[in-house]
Amino acid sequence: MLPEGGARQLAHAATTAASALQARSLLRATDPLAVHIGVLSLLAEQLRGLRPLPACAPVPRWSEADIAKLERAHALMQAEMAQTLTLDYLCAQVGLSLFKLKQGWRYRYSDSPQRTLLALRMQRAKLLLENGCQVAQAGWQTGYRHPANFSAAFSRYFGYAPKSVGRAGV
Repeated sequence: MLPEGGARQLAHAATTAASALQARSLLRATDPLAVHIGVLSLLAEQLRGLRPLPACAPVPRWSEADIAKLERAHALMQAEMAQTLTLDYLCAQVGLSLFKLKQGWRYRYSDSPQRTLLALRMQRAKLLLENGCQVAQAGWQTGYRHPANFSAAFSRYFGYAPKSVGRAGV
């Protein structure tokens, strides 16, 4: 739009039917808000033609062997959660690279390995506390060597302190 109320052609491509319709409605508009909406609509229509085509990202293919390795890593998390588990340790145990473990985990479980391990630990800790286990023992059995770190992680995850689970029956 030019200050005098006219329009200037900036492209030399054929005008689409949608753009022509927007331009005709813009020329008839008298309300300032309708003019602004029309200009933005016309601009959006023109910019659609300028956006790059989406790159066809290759979809990773996961073999049955890789899926089995991911499931083995998940089982290791459940079985050995009382130990200090690192991604490097899991990779070495199941035979995957760190990149492949992270990408495969997102594909298989729609989450990261770290968040999955945290969720497994917190669910087990809550179960232990509900069954009368002390806070420090529940923390130790789920991989926390310091009760304060366990309490902070538990409170952050569930929104209440672990000591309230056994007493209040949360």
